[in-house]
This record gives sequence, C-alpha cells and structure tokens, in this order.
Amino acid sequence: AKPDKDIVVIDGDGALLMNMGSLVTINACRPRNLTWIVINNGAYGSTGNQETYAKDLNLSEIASSVGLKSYKFEETDLKELISDDECNFVEFNCKPGNSTAPIIEKTPESIKKRFMAIL
Repeated sequence: AKPDKDIVVIDGDGALLMNMGSLVTINACRPRNLTWIVINNGAYGSTGNQETYAKDLNLSEIASSVGLKSYKFEETDLKELISDDECNFVEFNCKPGNSTAPIIEKTPESIKKRFMAIL
C-alpha cells in the first residue's frame, strides 16, 4: 500500500505462532519494502507471560523454509536490511518480561482516528 516507504513490522513470537499462515502470505506477496521483526521471548507477554513453544523453535529457519529472506538479529545490519528493497524476516531472541509502563490515556477510538488520519 505504501511502495515508496520502508515498512517495518514488529511482532511477537506468540502472534506469529497464532498466525503462521502470514509467513506464506507475505512470501507470496513479497513486498520489496517490508522488514518483519519478530521478538521471540518465548512468552505471550500481553496476556501474562505464559510460555510459548517458540522458545524451542528457530523462527528465522521456519520463515526461510517458506521462502522468506531470514536473519537472526545479531547477524544483521538492521538499517541496511530496512533500506535494501527486499522482503526480510528478522528474529530477535530475548528473555521474557515486561517493563512497567504507564496506562495509555488515549481511548481506543482516539487512537484509531489518529492512525486513520496518518494513512
């Protein structure tokens, strides 16, 4: 939708596990300006840090198996990947845990309106 922009998606391992078909769909579309970063902390962070099976998986290897150009974060130059006119998948492994963050003061409706205005 925005071929003139570099698009970066930051996702979690739990979201990827619940939507594995997205790997195949992204590979089929191959947007030349997409960098998809999956933070693999082995936990469903937004629902209480329950363990995921991703802690025992190599998500970049799975993404490669469907045809995506895939990398481990520590083996990449992220700025270069984002601007290279390729569709890239990056796995960032880390330990589970959430930071203490303040409650968002905006309503879901105001966030939606702000997001739609940007598009």
